[in-house]
Amino acid sequence: MIKMMLSCKDISEVASLAIDETLPWRKRMGMHLHLFICKHCRTYVSQIGFIHRALHHRSDELVHMGLVERTLSVEAKEKIREKLEQQKG
Repeated sequence: MIKMMLSCKDISEVASLAIDETLPWRKRMGMHLHLFICKHCRTYVSQIGFIHRALHHRSDELVHMGLVERTLSVEAKEKIREKLEQQKG
């Protein structure tokens, strides 16, 4: 049987994933249940959400100002492709 209630350590590991992707139903329910009873984890999740939104907003400003690009350079893409090919063997 899969445990429904997550620990504080579990929350710290799962919270950032929950920002970027949809968690499986059981994990999502376990997180909500834990956050309902643990004010420290609610604060933690709130803080990482705030940081995520602030960084995202700031990166949008920098892209709009033309100071950074949202996409990888051709060189960076090539390095990634080479590393992936090396790993395939």
